[in-house]
Amino acid sequence: MPDLFKTIFKPTKAKLAVDFLFIALFLILVLSLPQLGLAQAFSFLNLQMQIISIAISLILGLVIYYPLSCGLVGIYNFFKKKKAAEYLVLAVVLILLFNPVTYSIVLMQFYNPSSPIVSQICGYKIVGFAANSKAQEAGLKIDDIILKANGRTINTANDLLQEIAGAKSAAKIKLETNRGEFEVGIIQNDQGQPLIGVNVNAVDCQFSK
Repeated sequence: MPDLFKTIFKPTKAKLAVDFLFIALFLILVLSLPQLGLAQAFSFLNLQMQIISIAISLILGLVIYYPLSCGLVGIYNFFKKKKAAEYLVLAVVLILLFNPVTYSIVLMQFYNPSSPIVSQICGYKIVGFAANSKAQEAGLKIDDIILKANGRTINTANDLLQEIAGAKSAAKIKLETNRGEFEVGIIQNDQGQPLIGVNVNAVDCQFSK
């Protein structure tokens, strides 16, 4: 059995190539889904932070999904090189345990919205401004908490991103904060995405009182 584990987990070019390809495709898929709002959130970062974020995501992904890659390559080797049945069983177990669906199920066990441990979001606190920030020009400050955008309560980061995107044609968005209301101009980055130039963090209702 130790030899079996050593064989299936031993790094090879094929396993590393599959691992890297899987992570690259996974990141492209995640960033391309507008429902998640990650692409617009990503665009708020400067070039240096974007590169760092991608690098960290790749490194973590390569580690987390390496067992999955071993399982995929293991199944190929089983049929190609006529490995023992135990080899196939271990490869299948790795695929079943170390895949995005399983990770999501496990994470949802810890993040249960009905649990009293998980509090609701009470707005988004401004923690930084981008260069030439329209929000900063409008009078918003660090630690201001954005509560509503164009009258819509902001429960998720995607809510704010959607309102900013929707206000693109009007060129302004009305933000309600803990210090009052502000009319903020909309600008576009090089990719044509509407921005107001803020970096925000969620505010937990439990700690906002």
